[in-house]
Amino acid sequence: MLADYVEKISGSRPAVIAGEPQILPQRAIWVGLQPTNKGTFPNTDFDFEHHEEFLIKANKSHLLITGRDIWHPDHLVVKGKRETVNGAQREYGTTNAIYTFIHDYLDVRWLWPGELGEDFKKRTRIALEPFELRYHPPLRARSKVLAFSVLFRHSVYGQSGVWARRQRIQLDSLDVHPGHSFKTWWERFHQTHPEYFALQPDGTRSGYPSPTLAKLCVSNPNVVKQWLADVEAQIKNNPNLTVFNTAPNDSYGTGHCVCKNCKAWDHPDANSRPFYWAGQFMRGPALSDRDVRFGNQCARLLKERFPDEDYYVSLNAYGNARPVPLKTTPDANVVVMNVANNFWKLDTPDKDSIVGKTYATHYEDWSKLTKQQVWRPNTGNPAGWQSGLPDVPIERTMESFLFAMSRGCIGLSVDSILGAGRLKDRCITF
Repeated sequence: MLADYVEKISGSRPAVIAGEPQILPQRAIWVGLQPTNKGTFPNTDFDFEHHEEFLIKANKSHLLITGRDIWHPDHLVVKGKRETVNGAQREYGTTNAIYTFIHDYLDVRWLWPGELGEDFKKRTRIALEPFELRYHPPLRARSKVLAFSVLFRHSVYGQSGVWARRQRIQLDSLDVHPGHSFKTWWERFHQTHPEYFALQPDGTRSGYPSPTLAKLCVSNPNVVKQWLADVEAQIKNNPNLTVFNTAPNDSYGTGHCVCKNCKAWDHPDANSRPFYWAGQFMRGPALSDRDVRFGNQCARLLKERFPDEDYYVSLNAYGNARPVPLKTTPDANVVVMNVANNFWKLDTPDKDSIVGKTYATHYEDWSKLTKQQVWRPNTGNPAGWQSGLPDVPIERTMESFLFAMSRGCIGLSVDSILGAGRLKDRCITF
């Protein structure tokens, strides 16, 4: 790709040598770290200690583009729902460094997907003064900023996927799951392990309100053990995974467990929230302490099982677990996916709060408790995003982004900004 853009800009295509050259060239662009580079770039630190860290460095004769690359040699090919990805990695430091060099130093702009969105100025000569750029992105979770940019689990929509990759959005190092974790559990376990599921006020474990929305009895220690067994199976199938979800199923106000052990995990002074069971409604304390305690237990078992791996557990600050927990702090390897719906404006009220809380104040409260927070707003079509027609004033949007970034955000996952307006099975890219 780099050679292609050098040729587009200058009209001359550089020779490409795969692997370490037998004879050291007098001048060269080195892509990826090779043993020779320690001689061509003396006194250079090649220990990439940060996630996704990369180095772009030029001296009088050579240019080096490299970065932190982590992969599993036996799992370089990953089959997605609609395509197979060759060269799958856990971190893509060198690839993102290449896109950065093309954008920042060759002045290529990818304004929208496809050839018409590409802009650059032709030159007769490409020359650089000696320099060094070392960088690692503060936002490790980026691939779900745009719904079409997800690499392995969904279609990447052709040109739109390439565009997201060139924006350095797609190839991130914290592949967080934005949704809910236990949709298949009722089908899998309700006959053999009914005790996994939430006790209802009527004394049953019925799976209310529906199989894919059934809640769990999270205080049951066997639930955590089954979760870990599922994670082990996921890792065996794809060792590049690093983040594992513990978020309850959706329909956040319905069917939660009322057994005495689960209720003991709740804080009695927590913000009051609405709860529903079959034929019954009541308000009760927020479930944030319950969800974080469950997430911590999963995280500790995960760390015990894989002590040498950089693995994380994710949970959602969402719905009846939106307010900050009062007695339980997320462990260091727990990532909080904060569904703070202040995408339109910072003073958007939390509709379920009876004390006047806004989504933004919830987000800020969590930022004081954890440094592992991903902002995951639900935009919905009221904002126009799902039809590809944003109607939120850009100044207001940027206020929300800057608010999240300034409060310790390590990633973005937006539900949902699509790359197209959809009409039946037709797709019109923006």
